[in-house]
Amino acid sequence: MPASDKDCESPTSQLEWERQTNQLLSGAKSAQLQSTRRRTSAFDTQSRTGDAQEFTSRLSHNALDEKIRESVLLAQKATDEVSEILTEESALHERMAAATSMIDQLQDPIQCAEKALELRRGRPEPENTMDAAERALKEQIAAGKHLIRMMGAVLEGGHKETANLQACRHALEQDIATKKVSTEVDRQALAMQAGAHGDPNGIMGRTRPSAGHPLQWRLHTDNLIHAGKRTRASVSRLKDRADALVREGVSVEKSTREGVIKALTAKTKDNTKLKKEVEAALAAVTEEISSLKSSLKATRRTEVELDRPLSLATGRLSRRSERPPQELVLDDAETSLEREVQDLLYSRRKLVQQCDKQEGDLARLEATKADMERTIGEKEAALEIDGACL
Repeated sequence: MPASDKDCESPTSQLEWERQTNQLLSGAKSAQLQSTRRRTSAFDTQSRTGDAQEFTSRLSHNALDEKIRESVLLAQKATDEVSEILTEESALHERMAAATSMIDQLQDPIQCAEKALELRRGRPEPENTMDAAERALKEQIAAGKHLIRMMGAVLEGGHKETANLQACRHALEQDIATKKVSTEVDRQALAMQAGAHGDPNGIMGRTRPSAGHPLQWRLHTDNLIHAGKRTRASVSRLKDRADALVREGVSVEKSTREGVIKALTAKTKDNTKLKKEVEAALAAVTEEISSLKSSLKATRRTEVELDRPLSLATGRLSRRSERPPQELVLDDAETSLEREVQDLLYSRRKLVQQCDKQEGDLARLEATKADMERTIGEKEAALEIDGACL
């Protein structure tokens, strides 16, 4: 380059040179200050992150621990309720077995009473009355059938309540199993340490599970327990009803059986007494018939014996009527003979009347005797039937 050109170049001015240096220093100071601020901010962020991590970790730990305790408590309550349900179910089965046994026990006296009624219908017509024994047998049948119907209703209710208990128990057992799984998962989560398997980036894109409110979660188990208690209360009332019916069945069966035995015994006693009275009367009637026959025979014999004196008196009157006319006078002999004939005829009429009356009495006594003999036979038949019923 020619010297003239070198001389023409203008060097950096002093002011520009100082300005550039000051800008450089100012930029360095600004960068240093900004770095210091960012470093302080990073330290603060680091410190706050550690505190927040410790706080949130403690909250998570406490929340998991509280959830585990609550789950265990609810599971224990549900387990206790399942135990109570099993006890109640076993007790209900015992009551149902007792009711079934009582129904079987009531069948036999009912069948016996029905058979006794059928037998008593075969009594002779005069003895076939609606007496106390008949009413007692019908009462025994009606009471037994009523109790069987009532116990059948209890058994039907017992089957329904057993199904309800089993449904409550299955629901509680399923809830317990679910809570055990959930508790185990929470315990595993609580036992995890830092650095355990987990993708911090993946959790950010995780879809939050649609779950119910914690209150609903607790209420679900509480409602199941409450349903179990309500069903147990219903079962308890049903058990009391079954116990009362069993006691009533024992009492009714005993009282009606004793009533039937008492009525049949009284009927047999009365019938035996009446039979003896009829037999005594029959003996008296038989003796009277024998005496009446003897009396009738004697009366007839007396009537026959009157024929000879009557024939003699009438013969004498006839013979005296053959006297001469001037001798036919009404003397003492004539009047005596006429009076004798009249007396004999009157006596014969009286004897005939007495024979007729005695024959009527004899016929009535014979009919009475036949009625008594038939009555005795009927009472013997009735006594035999009532004895078979006893």
